[in-house]
Amino acid sequence: MTAGKLRKKDTAQKAVKKPAAANVGEDEKKRQKRKEDKKDIKEQKITSSSPPTKPAAPEPKQEFTISFHPERPGLEKFMGMLEAEVMKIVWTHGSMTVKRALYFINKEHNYAYTTIMTVMSRLSDKGLLAREKQAGSYLYTPVTDEKKFVKTAAEKILSGLMDDYRSVTTNLFHKIRKASKKS
Repeated sequence: MTAGKLRKKDTAQKAVKKPAAANVGEDEKKRQKRKEDKKDIKEQKITSSSPPTKPAAPEPKQEFTISFHPERPGLEKFMGMLEAEVMKIVWTHGSMTVKRALYFINKEHNYAYTTIMTVMSRLSDKGLLAREKQAGSYLYTPVTDEKKFVKTAAEKILSGLMDDYRSVTTNLFHKIRKASKKS
């Protein structure tokens, strides 16, 4: 006997057959379950008064996640250095793929494609970039312009300070106001 025939024979002997009565019982249970499922679906159709509707498309994020680092310069106060650089490029040049963003960034640096892909994906998760699948890659579009972003970020930070430290924040605003009137 050859090795191939031996293996087939061994596996055939290992297979355990269930008695026919056990199979019939299991098949009956499966049929009963399918009947109940169909009945539930019919009842749902009858009880729902409105026609089935298409699921609503998720609305674009209007909120973005903001962190604040007062010691950093410019946009880096609100995000990481590379995130700020990517956002400046997208705000300047409009919607783009990771490959195009990499082209602009690597004029001054030498980042890997996957690094920029991760940064853009995280900016999308934070609500700063919208991501749309196009021809095998993602097209990233800014959700807002730079001016509106900075305004929203400053409003969130100041309202958070007012909520948690109202007296300190109010006193600070009065000092700033007095100083600006004198100059």
